[in-house]
Amino acid sequence: MGTADESLRKTALVTGASGGIGRALALECVRRGLRVVAVGRNSEELASLSSSAGGPQGSIIAVSHDLLAPGSTATLVDFLQRRDITVDLLINCAGRGLLAPFDSVAADAQRDVLRLNFEVPIELTHALLPALKTRRGAVLNIASLVAFLPAPGLSMLAASKTALVSWSVALRRELLGTVSVTAFCPGVTRTAFLQRAGMAHLQLERSFIATSPAVVAAKALDAVGRNKAVAFATPIDRVAALVCKLLPGWASAAAVAHLLGQFKRASSGST
Repeated sequence: MGTADESLRKTALVTGASGGIGRALALECVRRGLRVVAVGRNSEELASLSSSAGGPQGSIIAVSHDLLAPGSTATLVDFLQRRDITVDLLINCAGRGLLAPFDSVAADAQRDVLRLNFEVPIELTHALLPALKTRRGAVLNIASLVAFLPAPGLSMLAASKTALVSWSVALRRELLGTVSVTAFCPGVTRTAFLQRAGMAHLQLERSFIATSPAVVAAKALDAVGRNKAVAFATPIDRVAALVCKLLPGWASAAAVAHLLGQFKRASSGST
C-alpha cells in the first residue's frame, strides 16, 4: 500500500514510453509531479527510464506490453485494476510509420500502422473514460504535422494521424465540461522514429525545423494545461499546417512528394 501522499498524486498513463517523444513525455510528467504508468515494448529501455526519472519512489511504473497483441487493451486495463491505479491523464503516444509506396508494403504492416496510430488510442480511451470522467481528467493524443498533409509515400501514417486529429476534436466536443481532449501535432522530431520508419536517409533531424523530444513533451503538456483542442510544437509547424489547409489537396501532395524527392537526392549525393 502506498503512502497517503502517493495516493493523492495524479497518474498519467503514457504509451510508447520506451523511447522518443513517449519517453520524454514520461520524464516531463514526473518532473511536473505526476506518477507515470509507462507502457512500451522495450523492457530494457523502460528500466532505463525508471532509473533516470528521478522524483519520489514509485514515480514510474514500467509496463512492458505490446499494444498490437490480441486483447492488449483488456490486459492493460486489468493490470491497472489489479494495482488499483486510476488514470487522470491518458497520453496516447505509441505510433508507427512506413516510408514506402503503398503497394510495396504488405497489407498486415499497413493495418498495424492504422491500428497502433488510431484504433489503440480509441480502445484505451473508451476503456478508461468512466474513470477519466469521474476524475475530470484529460486525454492527450500525439498526432503529427503529417495529419495535415496528403503525403505520398507516407499515406497510411498521414491517414491514421488525420483520423486521430478529427476524432480528438469531435470527442472533445462530446466530453465538453467533463474530460479535456487535446491533439498535439509535432513536426520533425529528433527521435529514432525516422530511422524505424525508413526515413533516415532524408536526414530531416539535421534540418533547422527539427525539434527535440523534450521540447515537444513540454509543449504538449502545456497545451493540455491550457485546454487546447489542437496544438503544435513550433510556430513553423503551425504555419505549415495552415498553409496545407489552404492549398488544394493535389498541390499539398505534389509539394510533399517534391520535398521528399529533394531530400533523397541530397542524401544520395552525399554518400
